[in-house]
Amino acid sequence: MRGCSCSPRQPSTRANAAFLRALGYTRAELMTRRFVDLVEPGMDHLRRDIPADVTTKGIWRGTLKGLRKDGSSFPAACTITALRDSTGRITHFVGVERDMTEDLALRDQLVHSERLSAIGELIAGVAHEINNPLQTIIGCTELMLDEPEGVNRSDLELVRKEAMRAGQIVRNLLAFARRGVSDRAPIDLNDLVRATAELRSYHLEQINITLVLRCAPLTLPVAVNREEIRQVILNLLLNAEHAIASSTSNGGTITVETSGNGALQSVEVSDSGPGVSPELRGRIFEPFFTTREVGEGTGLGLSISLGIVSSHGGTLALVDSPSGARFRLSLPAYSEVAAGVSVTTGAGVRALVVDDDAPIRKLIVRLLEKRGYEVSEAETGESAMALALDRRPGIVICDTGVRGMTGFDLYRQLAAKDEVGAPRFLFISGEKTSTLPADADIAGIPVLSKPFTATDLESALVEAGIGAPRV
Repeated sequence: MRGCSCSPRQPSTRANAAFLRALGYTRAELMTRRFVDLVEPGMDHLRRDIPADVTTKGIWRGTLKGLRKDGSSFPAACTITALRDSTGRITHFVGVERDMTEDLALRDQLVHSERLSAIGELIAGVAHEINNPLQTIIGCTELMLDEPEGVNRSDLELVRKEAMRAGQIVRNLLAFARRGVSDRAPIDLNDLVRATAELRSYHLEQINITLVLRCAPLTLPVAVNREEIRQVILNLLLNAEHAIASSTSNGGTITVETSGNGALQSVEVSDSGPGVSPELRGRIFEPFFTTREVGEGTGLGLSISLGIVSSHGGTLALVDSPSGARFRLSLPAYSEVAAGVSVTTGAGVRALVVDDDAPIRKLIVRLLEKRGYEVSEAETGESAMALALDRRPGIVICDTGVRGMTGFDLYRQLAAKDEVGAPRFLFISGEKTSTLPADADIAGIPVLSKPFTATDLESALVEAGIGAPRV
């Protein structure tokens, strides 16, 4: 707490050490200042309000903006009372102030957190509502594409592509709100590198930096989150650009090369800049470390990139180079033979589809029947329970939020009623799988996130133990 004493219209007469430190005045300097001189301009109403309240009520409480010697201000909670002489006349005001800067910052942080939480809940609800119609669009499009003739395949492919794009936007929103594990899909690393390099090519040309792109002749399949790895490659290009631009005005060269050795797919980004000095090599991946001027960089680019690559099971390293700097990004190769799966046949397999969204339920039924499954369907948890006990399905494909009970409850109740345990399960969810419960009894059950393709469904069925890998 800080305090001072002054006459209503006269300079301050006393102040404790905390008050002097907070405002930056010496005691002698403060003696020449009036109370209104210690308050931010624009609060002239205090000249009237404070004396009036103290005179009539004996005390004034409120907030004001304190003014420091250097001209900066701060919010303060202030209490002012009157000192009276033996006749009852007010001789001095005594004020006690508390700096509210940290309190207000904490309040703003809490408000911000609450807003983010509310946004997260809103996004989760919107995602579920959007994912359901997207799922129906994608599934029906794929069923039409399976027709041998009579369809405009190019238009249908475009519809499917754009619906999947909308689904990715929803997943990105969920990743922002919930910070869950990112979705990953097989892509050609060459294609991603070309697309990312194209983003910077025009700008580099304008500042006289030559971009040399050398891609491996064969495809380099990797299973990654496309946007995250694009961010890593873009960060490497921006670092190379800065290294050249900060060392010379005559331009330079950035070289991007891709390669693969069967187990790893790699991207190398090298530049003709000054390189990284030996004393800095061990610090470049540290958070907030940067060689740029204040305000030109956060020092987070390489540390974030390293985290992204590590989460993908890859490596990001500064490697030796005869000149300039060279970074190598390596990612595990994606094996299409091992990872590409499909149900060869569902003949003889009974399936139960449980979803209270009729279009999606009917869609999954059609996809399964097309693959030879004997399919029953249920709209509620109670009807699903009765059907499962009667028909003994080999697999239950169940939405996590089915009406009447959750999909997890249905699984547990079936396991408790059946001597041999619950049938195989595949959960379907409109949210990120990372937001689902991690209870031990359901941790190993696969979860298929909407919107999904027929291939995604087949892969999930194999993961659930139904079907066989494609050979």
